[in-house]
Amino acid sequence: MSDNSKKTPLPTQTSNTTPHAEAPAPEMLVWLKTYGLSAAIGVGIVLVVIVSATAYRNQQKKSNDVAFQQLMAAKNIQAIEQVLTQFPSSPSAPEAMLKLANERFHAGLYQESMAGYDQFLAKYKDHPGKTTAEMGRLMCMEASGRSAEALAGLVAFTNQYASQLYLIPQAVFAKARCLQAMGQLLEAR
Repeated sequence: MSDNSKKTPLPTQTSNTTPHAEAPAPEMLVWLKTYGLSAAIGVGIVLVVIVSATAYRNQQKKSNDVAFQQLMAAKNIQAIEQVLTQFPSSPSAPEAMLKLANERFHAGLYQESMAGYDQFLAKYKDHPGKTTAEMGRLMCMEASGRSAEALAGLVAFTNQYASQLYLIPQAVFAKARCLQAMGQLLEAR
């Protein structure tokens, strides 16, 4: 037999790999002593900003909801004016301006109504309600007896917005009323 057949025992090694609590590394303690206060202040500032932004957004949402509810409940000119006064920059403000101008029109306040539509058009040039405001202006002109001016505006309106079918019938009837008021009965038909 050879020497290889003799087995020599392996030296027993004690393993220090058992988990136990170690003290923090000295570098970490130095870093905490040097930058710990600054880091804590920075984290605190970030938390304050996040909490403040969230609170602000929640308050804005609540305010916008109140504005919308008050606008939907408003049944007269004064109530709509109050919504516009209280919430001038809410998402409901454009609709409130249109509703106010419409209420004034139905109350026979044509000049005030036209001023409201003009104000809407100046402030909200790209709003989806722009065509409604333009049509409202033309209806105010017609109602206040400015038939020739209203007719010219209605012709331009129907040409420009021919694809928006929901307003065209109203514009066509308004054109006919203007022609009738101007004594052009055949054209009005």
